[in-house]
Amino acid sequence: MEPNRLFFSDAPSPSGVGESLADRYSLRTLYTSRCSSLGMRCPLDCLLRQLPSEAGQGAADELRMLVLRDTYVPAKACQALTVLLPYCTGLEYIDLSNAGLRSKSGFMTGVNALLDALIFGVEDHGVGAALHTIDVSFNKLSDRTGWRLVRLVQRQPHLRVVNTDGTEISDRVKTRIDEELHRSLKACVPPMLLGEADE
Repeated sequence: MEPNRLFFSDAPSPSGVGESLADRYSLRTLYTSRCSSLGMRCPLDCLLRQLPSEAGQGAADELRMLVLRDTYVPAKACQALTVLLPYCTGLEYIDLSNAGLRSKSGFMTGVNALLDALIFGVEDHGVGAALHTIDVSFNKLSDRTGWRLVRLVQRQPHLRVVNTDGTEISDRVKTRIDEELHRSLKACVPPMLLGEADE
């Protein structure tokens, strides 16, 4: 395996027309290699255990949740996740509560890189298409991250829960997130059912 070059071009394999990286390598292998290319001495073990060890898009599609609650997630470990997202089309739930995430001004942080990948990769059957819950509570996150969450809700129609409790995101931005979630829900639920829910 060529650990660094792979992540900059998802070109078809010479031995298989149209194959993606997920067809050739497991998510566990891809994540390990990406961590190495970012200079990490070892990948995040608790995350590695959640990733399928089998190669193939079918195995990648089975990943439904990533739970890293109460686990310190370094910025590079978070950034390394971005290489997996294009293949995690069934991912529904991301829990990064109390994971030591930070919104530092002036440069890209791990959590912001992850959110940007979710925002700009959203397609009907692509990155984050199935995502309904993201929990980033009890992290040192500012409005820099809060506005990214607003954009994610705007682009991700299935998103229903965004937990920002215990962060430094302002009440104004939290309110905007809630408004966008409600707007998205209204757009997806038939008017008759929505009226019953409001009663």
